[in-house]
Amino acid sequence: MTTELTKLYIDIDGVLLKRNGSLANHVKPFLEWAAWNFDCYWATTRDRAGLDGIIAAFKGQLPEPLIHAIKPTRWETLKIEAIDLTSDYLIVDDGLLDIERKAVGEKWLAVNVNRDEDAIIKLWDRLKKVQNPPSLEKGDGMFVPSGAVHSAEVVGTKPVVSVDAPRG
Repeated sequence: MTTELTKLYIDIDGVLLKRNGSLANHVKPFLEWAAWNFDCYWATTRDRAGLDGIIAAFKGQLPEPLIHAIKPTRWETLKIEAIDLTSDYLIVDDGLLDIERKAVGEKWLAVNVNRDEDAIIKLWDRLKKVQNPPSLEKGDGMFVPSGAVHSAEVVGTKPVVSVDAPRG
């Protein structure tokens, strides 16, 4: 791929999971879309160095392949330790510490599903304005979540072979 995707750091509690531990509205299709259109990373206190705590947080409400499609981050004290602040990134969180807010500035997208049941849809609309779809080169491939609407455009005059097939 030639186009570097914007990094999207995603919190879990208050962003994807409600206070009672249930999945917020539209989370699964949103994450499938985000994993396709962004370079996604978990930014959560659920697990600061892997996926075990993240998988446990969802309690089977999301398929594990989707959880694994989003990369874990490593950090100790502040979430911004996991972010390359010089890169093209956004962070989705229900609340950052003052020092984190100052470091990320306008790159923070505040989302709170406990206050707004349509928060994921509103976030999705905002992110559609900044998405940057990948550009593939010879030999490249990409994962498209099952059932996801997708399209491709051929740039140039050379023949292209495109194969859509279920994993199996």
